[in-house]
Amino acid sequence: MPDFQTLNTRTEGAVLFAEINCPPMNLLGTALVADLVSLIELLDKGDRYHVVVFSSADPDYFIPHVDVLKVAEYRTAAAS
Repeated sequence: MPDFQTLNTRTEGAVLFAEINCPPMNLLGTALVADLVSLIELLDKGDRYHVVVFSSADPDYFIPHVDVLKVAEYRTAAAS
């Protein structure tokens, strides 16, 4: 499993649990985008996991919004 900056992961059989942990309130930024892209790449490599369950480490927020001024940065992070 990669060492994610913003995701806490654990597995139970074919289920991968990915807890979003990007303080202060799980804003969608370059680090989270990069981790989500890495997670997708991991899932694309094989059939070890059949289900991914996303949750939030912050009880008040899942992903509240995206900073639209940084969308170009997110695209760059996703492409690399």
